[in-house]
Amino acid sequence: MSEPHRKAPARRLPPLLRAGLLTTTAAAVLVAGTPMAASAAVRADRPRSAPAVTVHTTSAISTASPIRTRDFQVAFDVRQFGDLVGAGADNRAIASSRFCDGSLHCSSVALSFQIVTMGGDHRHLHTDNVSRATNNHCTGCQTLAGAYQFVLDTPEPIALGPETLRRLGEVEAALRAARNQSPQTLRATVDGLVSQVVTILGDAAAAHAAAPVRTAVAVPARTGVTLNRTLDGWPAGS
Repeated sequence: MSEPHRKAPARRLPPLLRAGLLTTTAAAVLVAGTPMAASAAVRADRPRSAPAVTVHTTSAISTASPIRTRDFQVAFDVRQFGDLVGAGADNRAIASSRFCDGSLHCSSVALSFQIVTMGGDHRHLHTDNVSRATNNHCTGCQTLAGAYQFVLDTPEPIALGPETLRRLGEVEAALRAARNQSPQTLRATVDGLVSQVVTILGDAAAAHAAAPVRTAVAVPARTGVTLNRTLDGWPAGS
């Protein structure tokens, strides 16, 4: 039985901050609303140096049809928000298969990994993590969507080092290389890569915590990786 489509719980913003987010959404989407397809080690953002409000969207969209019978799309996005007043992070995996008959063996897979780091003592994060797989007049089609959202929250802003970004780049490469796997094998592969990302971010947080303190301002002791995961369309037992 496939896991139900659902949104991950969201941390709600205060009314004033929510209003601030809405007024900045249009500008932020123009800059940061495009899914990343290149290596995480090359395209990862550097953390912001001053408090700000930002909104970012990551999405993987896959469509199979008689014109393109197999479509495998991966989004792998690293966003280092730094010290923020507030942020919105939206992660989406959307897969659809349409108008295929059984002889075409159409397959559509969308996998979206969104990695967010943030720190400081005045942060509010609103997250959405959505997966959706749909078949439209498609006989015998395989349509799979998986959205994985990782949030690393540290007392002070963290900058992921070259070694951390290299390891994340290896995870991205392994994820893209899994394009020809069966649904059962793919699910096991992705679950293993998800565990690797959690470990990599945990190692980065531990190294960051061991570094000398750079500020005298007291902040809550909260260092950890939160994983939001939603799946849709996966066969029972995968």
